[in-house]
Amino acid sequence: MKVLIADDQADARMLLHDLLESRGHEVLQAEDGEAALGMARREHPDLVISDVLMPRMDGYELCRHIKTDPELSRTAFVFYSATFVEPADERLARELGASRFIRLPIEPDDFMAIIDSVMDEWRSVPQSPPAQISGLVTELQLRHDRRLSDKLLQKYQELETLQHSLTTLLGNLPGMVYRCRNDTDWTMEFVSERCQALTGYPPESLLGNRDVAYGGLIHPDDRERIWREVQSAREAGSPFQFEYRIRHRDGALRWVWEQGRCIRPGDGSALLEGYVTDITAQRRAEAERNRFFELSIDLLCIAGTDGHFRQLNPAWSRILGWSEGELLARPWLDFVHPEDREATERVRVDLADGREIFSFENRYRHRDGGYRWLSWNSMPLPEEGLLFGVARDVTERIESERQLKRLNRALHTLSAGNRALVHFSDETLLLNEMCRVAVKEGGYLIAWVGYAMEDEGKSIRPIAQYGVYDDYLDELHLSWADNEDGRGPAGRAIRERETQVVQDIQTDPAMARWREHAASHGYVSLIALPLSSKARTFGVLIIYGTEAGMFLPEEVLMLEELADDLAYGITSNRTQAEKIEAETRLQESLVQTIQAIAMTVEKRDPYTAGHQNRVAQLAAAIAAEMQLPEIQVNGIRLGAMIHDIGKIYVPSEILNRPGRLSPHEFEIIKTHPDVGYDIIKDARFPWPIAQMIHQHHERLDGSGYPQGLKGDEILLEAKIMAVADVVEAITAHRPYRPAMGLDKALEEISAKRGTGFMPEAVDACVRLVREGRFTFS
Repeated sequence: MKVLIADDQADARMLLHDLLESRGHEVLQAEDGEAALGMARREHPDLVISDVLMPRMDGYELCRHIKTDPELSRTAFVFYSATFVEPADERLARELGASRFIRLPIEPDDFMAIIDSVMDEWRSVPQSPPAQISGLVTELQLRHDRRLSDKLLQKYQELETLQHSLTTLLGNLPGMVYRCRNDTDWTMEFVSERCQALTGYPPESLLGNRDVAYGGLIHPDDRERIWREVQSAREAGSPFQFEYRIRHRDGALRWVWEQGRCIRPGDGSALLEGYVTDITAQRRAEAERNRFFELSIDLLCIAGTDGHFRQLNPAWSRILGWSEGELLARPWLDFVHPEDREATERVRVDLADGREIFSFENRYRHRDGGYRWLSWNSMPLPEEGLLFGVARDVTERIESERQLKRLNRALHTLSAGNRALVHFSDETLLLNEMCRVAVKEGGYLIAWVGYAMEDEGKSIRPIAQYGVYDDYLDELHLSWADNEDGRGPAGRAIRERETQVVQDIQTDPAMARWREHAASHGYVSLIALPLSSKARTFGVLIIYGTEAGMFLPEEVLMLEELADDLAYGITSNRTQAEKIEAETRLQESLVQTIQAIAMTVEKRDPYTAGHQNRVAQLAAAIAAEMQLPEIQVNGIRLGAMIHDIGKIYVPSEILNRPGRLSPHEFEIIKTHPDVGYDIIKDARFPWPIAQMIHQHHERLDGSGYPQGLKGDEILLEAKIMAVADVVEAITAHRPYRPAMGLDKALEEISAKRGTGFMPEAVDACVRLVREGRFTFS
């Protein structure tokens, strides 16, 4: 069956076309009544399905022409409409000869059921002459015109209501709605009332460029860019959006955001329709936020949960050496140390799941190939797939902690070695104990001692060892002669009487002959320490490590002290008369060790450099004034020299910070007595050094820290150090205040005499200063 559809709405025609064609009908389409009538006269359809309201010729007129045409009068005719749905509309259609009048909306199956019913009727009714409705034409036309007039009035009222709603809506929008020509002046054909708030000009000033062209308000530096973007979007048939600047009527520059698209009216011209809103305040807020973003000394980033950075501040390039483009172009895991990638990926998953992360540390590769330690605080924005992170470069702190651990290792080795020297008189037992001490107390991998033999090959014979694999020393074949066997670190240490440090066995040329053998046992670095008497070098102490570069200069000095003490102890054991001198050397080594530790602490805090030494001077003077024994005075002096060793674990940015500390930062500072005690507690001194360090901030009335001790619970030595510590601190310059002088210091300790400070120590200090018997050197 051939069906003709008449409707000015293309979407409606296509919908009916597909529906009818799917049922096997041949379908024709016309966009109005006049076109449909011409097509009907040519094609002679079996059925016409028509809308009512169409341009040029409406559906009623089309039905009248078909039903009065002798050649078309038998054609079945069906109306459908969503507008003409009143009973009078259907009666008029029936009187014109229509078979059905379908009110929309309707389900497709129901629609097709009506069409099938009409066609069944059409087939069953024999062909008849054209309908005789000429006498009714005038009456029908009048009724038709009245129906159209009523509908047009109804539509006009609806349009007025819609126009009022649209005007209200446009007036409530924060920006300007427009329609303009596609020219460089942006010649306006319509602008909403908000145009005046946006530009300072009323709408009528911009319409047709009467007083000003909108294109002339656009900043000259932005005009060409947005014109190109508009034309590109027009050619692609896509929307456009961008940000640019306009000059307000008051002369101020304002940032605006625009979104729109190109439309093509029926006349073939191109127009632009869109929306423009003021984003000046937003841009200003972004600029202020970006200023903080760019000035931060920490590394700030916005990243995606996909593992790529989105935005980075300049600190990234400054600290890691990579350009921003290089960092944005690759996944961040590419820059993470291989050993840290698994943990970093777990953190990414946690963040993607919405969990915040604090104090996570990993290593990022610098452009020079090295790595920097970063400490992260991060929080997610899961709904946008974003992560926000701030990282601080803590490489210095990590390295300081490692350095301190290594120094502690050397210190424990030296302290335990000195105890061994006192307790072991048998040489072989002493050597084996020294090797054990290096491994067990110092944490080194293995240690062994070899003696320089006076045989023909000048061989080095292992005498003592600890942690060594059974076959390792047997296969070394070492000599101290200047030949192939003697050019390793052991032979050179004996021959040249100098310490030999191999920071990486795999790269040091001196270890070429023994490299593979050492690597098979997991040995990475070593130090060879000569054992010398006044006359000759008689042996060597070899200590191995598991890390490349692990023997720091300060650590080497302590191990050299240990080797010297060991050599001296051996010589002393061999010569009983030298035992007294050995005790003196032990005492000196402890003093030197303490001085080395004090220097390590003060290197990190330039504002308190020399503080421990000055406190030691005053504490010893107070102790002597109180007529304490000389050995006790010496112990107080040595304890005061490292009383702030615990500050090695306090971040340098807190130690050196100008201005007052926050409560959290002060709590960190207050941990240094506990930390100092933990560092020193296992080192054996003739005096209670660890307890002095632990208690030097305690006060008689219990107001001190960290333990809140009172009265006799506090060591005498710590009470004296407390007075000296406060006096020196007040008289010295600090980053948050200038020095306040001795008078102010004496006033402070006198005010707290008997409550905070020991009266005898306060009185001794005041006497020394007032009588001119003490000054800081």
